[in-house]
Amino acid sequence: MTFIKPTVGRVVQFFHRTGDIEVPAIITKVWSDSVVNLAIFNEDGSPMQNPPTSINLVQDGGEVPAGRYCRWMPFQLGQAQKTAEAEAVAKKVRQGFENG
Repeated sequence: MTFIKPTVGRVVQFFHRTGDIEVPAIITKVWSDSVVNLAIFNEDGSPMQNPPTSINLVQDGGEVPAGRYCRWMPFQLGQAQKTAEAEAVAKKVRQGFENG
């Protein structure tokens, strides 16, 4: 499972309902690692009027709720995984220098 810490300005995919077509959204407020507010865009690119607040952010491998939610884009998950792998290699190298 890849965890990405939500921050203001990051782009996510927003779903109105489970299995619904995703639309782009930008995080505007972070309540916690799993709840955010969003600026949501319609499929035509126009901003959604009066978007819902306190949206569940589903992390990689997390359970998808029955209602509205958002999640990271596949590209972001791939980049986060590559970063985690590189950090693990760097940690092993540092430990080698410290122990050697």
